[in-house]
Amino acid sequence: MPIFGPKFFSVVLLGRQNPQILNHDFLIKNQVLPNKREPFKSLIKNSSDEKPPFTQYLSTPLITTLVYKWISIIVDQERYQIKDSNSIVPSKSPIISITKKYFGEL
Repeated sequence: MPIFGPKFFSVVLLGRQNPQILNHDFLIKNQVLPNKREPFKSLIKNSSDEKPPFTQYLSTPLITTLVYKWISIIVDQERYQIKDSNSIVPSKSPIISITKKYFGEL
C-alpha cells in the first residue's frame, strides 16, 4: 500500500503576474522577506557585493526564479509559486507571510 509522506509545502496562485517585479532588492526594500527567520537571517547577514544573499537568481521577460536555500519563488506570466523544502507544516513556514506581504500589501 502506498504511503503518503509530504516532502515540502508550497503555495501556488494562478492569474496574470509580472515576473519582472520579483528581485531581491524589491523584496528587501518592501520588507517582504522575514529577515529574522532562517534561511533569510543568515543569508542576508553574510551577504556582500561579491556574495549575494540568494543561492540562485534567474530573470527573463517570461519568468523569474529566486532561491534562498530551501525557499524558492517562481513567477511567470500566469502563476506565482513559492515552495518551502524544509518545512511541511504551514504554520512554521515563512512562505505564508511572504505571500501575504507580496500580494496583500504590495
